[in-house]
Amino acid sequence: DGKAEYNSCMQESYTYAELLQKFPSTKPSIGQLLDYIPDIKPRLYSIASSSRLRGENTCHLCIIKNEWTATSGRNRVGLATNWR
Repeated sequence: DGKAEYNSCMQESYTYAELLQKFPSTKPSIGQLLDYIPDIKPRLYSIASSSRLRGENTCHLCIIKNEWTATSGRNRVGLATNWR
């Protein structure tokens, strides 16, 4: 029971704040939220490399913007994508 709604929420990539707005009868305490929501870990960089793309005096970088469209059509971005 509730499996379809759970799967729908997972596909939509809701934030914790959006889930609390979607289910207003849920009223966790601040302590419960702090216990449940994990700390955001900094990711200083991501590097992807290929043994086929190398040469003397060259450096190949693969940079991916973490952005996608949820099943509802909403544009979603990763945690650090909009950081300036």
